[in-house]
Amino acid sequence: MRTLDVRGLSCPEPVLLVTNEIKNGNEDFEIFLDSEASKENVARNLKRFKLDFITKDLEGYTVYTVKR
Repeated sequence: MRTLDVRGLSCPEPVLLVTNEIKNGNEDFEIFLDSEASKENVARNLKRFKLDFITKDLEGYTVYTVKR
């Protein structure tokens, strides 16, 4: 499973990296996020592509596990 670590990045960079993975990847992947804005924007982007994801809140960051 691929991992995208977008912690510390400012929008729109996390959304662009996730969009690139959606368009070019073909396997499940995880996204590590740490800002509220990134979490909201990436979640909205995943829903736009009709992808299911599981949210796991950890200490200091969140992980979205995207299932294809």
